[in-house]
Amino acid sequence: MIIAIISLFVQSLFIQPRTINHFAGLHTSSITMAEPLKKKKRVGLADSQIQVTRKVRRIEKEIRRLNRLDRILRPIEEIEGDRQLKKEIK
Repeated sequence: MIIAIISLFVQSLFIQPRTINHFAGLHTSSITMAEPLKKKKRVGLADSQIQVTRKVRRIEKEIRRLNRLDRILRPIEEIEGDRQLKKEIK
């Protein structure tokens, strides 16, 4: 009796891939009949060239922005301060 139950359980685990099960109007199918996976995006030569031109444009734009701002250079004395005063503070 136990062996028969175990064999039925084992058989139920191995469902044929093409079988379609239905119960009370609810139709289900095995995983092999499911929807296909999402189509992979193809990357062609034109797409890669577009990406490269976008990168180049972005970098050129950043260079132009940095050239427009032109940082004002300060003398080193203003940045560091007077060394004699620093020694007196300590």
